[in-house]
Amino acid sequence: MYKLDKNELALRQESRGRYPEGSHWYAVMVHHGREERVRNCIDESLADRGVDETFLPLVQPDPRAQRRLPKARPQFLFRSYLFLRCAMNDEIYMSVCDHSSVYRILGRGHRIPTVLDDEEICRLRKILRVDCRPEMVTRRNIGASAHIVDGLMAGVQGRVIAVNSKEVKLEVSFSFLNMGTSVAVIVPRAHVRIQENSHREPSMERIYQHV
Repeated sequence: MYKLDKNELALRQESRGRYPEGSHWYAVMVHHGREERVRNCIDESLADRGVDETFLPLVQPDPRAQRRLPKARPQFLFRSYLFLRCAMNDEIYMSVCDHSSVYRILGRGHRIPTVLDDEEICRLRKILRVDCRPEMVTRRNIGASAHIVDGLMAGVQGRVIAVNSKEVKLEVSFSFLNMGTSVAVIVPRAHVRIQENSHREPSMERIYQHV
């Protein structure tokens, strides 16, 4: 069993309950299938006590599929996560963690939540909002670095999984996902600037044969 050294124990003890000032984003892990229930509970009970916003990683239906299935609902990109923006304090922290369907608020320990970078949340929301066919994939982290420079996803960075003359498949990582998982998105080739390096990227056709 892993044991914390004395310095880490002292640092955690000093940090416990000392939340950063102002509103920030936090990730909450919840039981699978209870995400919407927990979000609704937080919205109802904590909206007037410092919680500014909550959201779930829901992907909007493909517009083409929605024409065939008008009642198609948004689908989770990944389950068991809820994101909230708040001015964290003990009241909010304990209220969220006391919910029977909540595992924990991600962080270094009890009452030491990790603040998520605003840019990272912005990146996730762009992926959820745009028709880029996002999917969870095993993280490779070996392709060429690339930046999306045009379109609604401009500013998102990732690594190239595959490329052809029309599209690029990118691997986008997030700090709150485990180290072996990332999100793959497909964007127009004209919207992507690939950093020159020695990697030879596989063709999109070869990748599609295995998806």
